[in-house]
Amino acid sequence: DCVLCYAEARTVLPQCFPYNSGRIYLDGCFMRSGNYSFFNEYKGPEDRAVCANTTKKNSGFQAAAKQAVLRAVQDASNNKGYARGKVSVSGTANESAYVLADCWRTLESRSCKACLEHASSSILGCLPFSEGRALNTGCFMRYSDTDFLNKEVENEGSRGK
Repeated sequence: DCVLCYAEARTVLPQCFPYNSGRIYLDGCFMRSGNYSFFNEYKGPEDRAVCANTTKKNSGFQAAAKQAVLRAVQDASNNKGYARGKVSVSGTANESAYVLADCWRTLESRSCKACLEHASSSILGCLPFSEGRALNTGCFMRYSDTDFLNKEVENEGSRGK
């Protein structure tokens, strides 16, 4: 998945030219180019949330999504900037909120946490909708009522990818 994602991003990024920078956010990877060293940036003017506006969810899902997002911010801070999770919706048999949080590896721990806190506050603004994504300068975060997470492989390492 990862190799294919980067191959696709490499075909899309040249479409940003003649501009002197570009960012590509795809499900599974991120690519950025610029004419200066941006490696320690974690917040910027182009940070934004993208909300799916097709399905509104009940308060049970909203509570589960909020819990999953806030837990992911804390977990990623202690796991090299990466966290994934699932929180079951109270009172339902098989409904859950799924979340992924990921900082770019160039960020130090404190900057990663600040980026994810900013990302979490922006995507929680997507509730009551069923899905939200934060496309930030130094990190990515997503929640959904659909399981979009890749299956975890044993002994894959602490990064989880």
